[in-house]
Amino acid sequence: PKEHPTSTFKLGSVKKTDAGYDVTGDFTIRGITKSFTFPATIEVKDGVLTAKAEVEMNRQDFGITYQGTVGDYMIQDMCKLIMEVT
Repeated sequence: PKEHPTSTFKLGSVKKTDAGYDVTGDFTIRGITKSFTFPATIEVKDGVLTAKAEVEMNRQDFGITYQGTVGDYMIQDMCKLIMEVT
């Protein structure tokens, strides 16, 4: 919407685990901020850092709702955000 043209992720911490890394940070979507922790793979190759992660979130936690003939009952609440940073 015009009031919130961008969404952001603010990194809080990265912790090494046996399987890779746990990333914690704040997502702000539609002006609503929620903290998430999710697994990620992080690799440095030839001086380039690449990070990949997937996080599931409930769209309604961020005020993403739909009215009308289709309405919310036709759209799943949980959505997956897939990120890749190089």
